[in-house]
Amino acid sequence: MFGLFKNSVIKPTKDVMQFLHNLVGILPEKYSFLTEQINTDFVLGLEKSKINHNRYSLLLNANLQSRYENKKLPSYYIIEGLLIWENKIKNYTPVNISISKGLIISIELLSVSFKNFDFTKIDLSKLTEKHFKNDNDKKALINIIGKLSTEKLSYFDIDDTFKIEIPEGDFYTIKDLGDGNYLAVNEEGEVYELIHDPYCIKKIADSISMYNHPKSRSTLG
Repeated sequence: MFGLFKNSVIKPTKDVMQFLHNLVGILPEKYSFLTEQINTDFVLGLEKSKINHNRYSLLLNANLQSRYENKKLPSYYIIEGLLIWENKIKNYTPVNISISKGLIISIELLSVSFKNFDFTKIDLSKLTEKHFKNDNDKKALINIIGKLSTEKLSYFDIDDTFKIEIPEGDFYTIKDLGDGNYLAVNEEGEVYELIHDPYCIKKIADSISMYNHPKSRSTLG
């Protein structure tokens, strides 16, 4: 459904953090929960997507994730329709913000510099939320993995699955490992770890029924 894996780490410089602070600051009050997340203890940097060069994923401090995460909020949606004046092109340009369980996880913008935006000139008239129904992804995943024991199902996040399309193939998430990393199965039912930093697609089991999760692993969800 969306690309997760990245390249080119960007440090949380003053310009980057000011951009993020200004960005969430112009949003309506309902998104005020994002404001406290914009700090250098939590935001460790940004990474440019390998697949969508306009998308930057935020590297978040996993140790602080539970402080800002809200599992009562949707597992994933995008704030769209936000227009901000871009000084270089002398026109408004769209900026999209991806939110997962109350966390800001990525931004998408056309500008090549975080310093080019004029936050005194904004247009929120077309602001909207784009939500994703994962019914089709869930059905596809169930068809791939077949029937599982209750014990197995209790560990995996089948209801929260979504499809990830990357050069290595199509994958369906089965467990959120935190910090942008996932356990997933491919269309053949093989189990992989999808790790974003450093970028790594690692096969760990021939099937979900054969996968024995480490009891010591710290996971979310």
